[in-house]
Amino acid sequence: MLSSLDSEKDPNREARRYALIEVQATAVPWNVVRGTVLSVHHGLTHTGYRVQLRDGGVLKARSRSNPGHQNIWRVGEELIAKIAPTAIILSVPGQCTVHDRWNQWEGRIVLVQTVATDSIITVKVLGEGTTLKTRTTVIGLDRVPRAWDVVRIHIDPRNVVLRRPYPAGPLRPRLISAME
Repeated sequence: MLSSLDSEKDPNREARRYALIEVQATAVPWNVVRGTVLSVHHGLTHTGYRVQLRDGGVLKARSRSNPGHQNIWRVGEELIAKIAPTAIILSVPGQCTVHDRWNQWEGRIVLVQTVATDSIITVKVLGEGTTLKTRTTVIGLDRVPRAWDVVRIHIDPRNVVLRRPYPAGPLRPRLISAME
């Protein structure tokens, strides 16, 4: 059984194909950065993490506390932090005030891409090697953002997802002895 996309007689086949290509072109992947856990703070409802990024800088992450798994991340452990492109807020320096717990950096716009009605902004954190992509506009800017504009980058720690790098966990002792 063939679907309507496979049928060559379907009059909407080309329109659907181009719509699919457009959706894939506007899809921005998550920002992924690697780092090491600097500190862990267990509260009553949330657990906070400070992560030293490989490219420089410190990233704050926050998740709900799970009483059964108090030590999910240990100090010194390698991890991957994922940040959604919609979770990054850009503003003109001095225009937007956010909570002190948020990640805040000075940055510079490197690239502005316009696809359909959406814009994708690539920013680089000043003094560090971290580069992030966002789909938001710049708060407080009364014109279209351009490359080399200085911005302030804000990220809510609750929007940072921490994951283990692959392969997950240490090698089993049997595998280590086989490699020697």
